[in-house]
Amino acid sequence: TDHVRSFNDVAADNWAISEINAVASNEIMSGFPDHTYRPNASVTRAEFATILHSLLY
Repeated sequence: TDHVRSFNDVAADNWAISEINAVASNEIMSGFPDHTYRPNASVTRAEFATILHSLLY
């Protein structure tokens, strides 16, 4: 889809904004319920497994 989601903690001039928007619009990574993306946070094993599942299925 072309839907671009807005995250409270990602500035419009963030160096990775196009990649963040790409994975969000393709429903690979959707961020958190509080409308944050937390781009500097570590990814847990469970989150990584969810990402892999999104990519494969």
